[in-house]
Amino acid sequence: MKLENTKILKDLIHKVENAIEEAMEYANSYQGNGSMQDTTAILNAQYYIGYYHAYLTLIEELDFDRFIEVADRTRDDWETVTRIIDKIYYRSDKL
Repeated sequence: MKLENTKILKDLIHKVENAIEEAMEYANSYQGNGSMQDTTAILNAQYYIGYYHAYLTLIEELDFDRFIEVADRTRDDWETVTRIIDKIYYRSDKL
C-alpha cells in the first residue's frame, strides 16, 4: 500500500504543479483593461485554482508533511493568482 500511495502522491503533486502553472499563465495574461479577454483570463485562472485546491486537498489526506511542503512551495503563485481573480469581483478604478 505504501508504494501505491507514493505513486499516487507523486501524480497528485505533479497535477498540483501543473494546475498552478496554468493558473499563473492565465493570471499573467490579465491586462487590467476590463476587456472580455481579461474576464476570460480571470475565469480560466479561477478554474485552474479549483483543480489546484482539489489536488492539494487529496495530498493533505495522504501525507500531511508533503501537503505542507507543496503548499509552502506554491504559496506565492497562489497569492498572485487569487489577487488577480479578486479583480473580477471587486472591479474599481483602483484595481
